[in-house]
Amino acid sequence: PFAEFTFGNVSLAAGARGVLVVDPVAFEAEYGPGITILGQWTGGALSNSGESIVLRDPLGNVIHDFAYDDLAPWPLEADGQGASLEVPEGGIGLFGSF
Repeated sequence: PFAEFTFGNVSLAAGARGVLVVDPVAFEAEYGPGITILGQWTGGALSNSGESIVLRDPLGNVIHDFAYDDLAPWPLEADGQGASLEVPEGGIGLFGSF
């Protein structure tokens, strides 16, 4: 399914991270107030078997375009067994640099 999210007027410093969450209150109760919440995701669940994600700037230019998966080289623990799925700086190389 195709879903879209438009960020508000937000800036992140170099190296900073932020998350989209379904329920900001529940997320902060679980993980504490130290994580930057960029917005509330209402587009439904992302596919457990992978899909494409495209980030665009305000003019529609592609900033980052990738497809995630639940198979190597993506960390298998991110498929319900551990930490969140993250794209490493520089993206995923041929041999899955994490």
